[in-house]
Amino acid sequence: MRLENCPVSLVDLKKHLRVDGDLLDDDLQDKLVAAAEYVEGLTLIDFKTDYVDDDIPYAIKAAILMTAGRLFEAPTDAIFEKETAVMNLVKPYKKWDRMRR
Repeated sequence: MRLENCPVSLVDLKKHLRVDGDLLDDDLQDKLVAAAEYVEGLTLIDFKTDYVDDDIPYAIKAAILMTAGRLFEAPTDAIFEKETAVMNLVKPYKKWDRMRR
């Protein structure tokens, strides 16, 4: 995924994280793209094709912002032992018909 295909802008992420200035922009961009790819993987949504003319639900945008924030604030690996708020936010939008068999 490229930043221009991401459904959340860098400006939105910086506002979410309360980050001023542009010193951290490169790092934030990486986290934002990784977060969007993660949410794509959870939902099996392709942001380039599934939401071309439609507004992306805010729950999906919030999940991307939360994931990018978690990556930025705690950049070390973590183990998920139970469902997270992000997983619960995106669950209704999952494209179940795209599951691999």
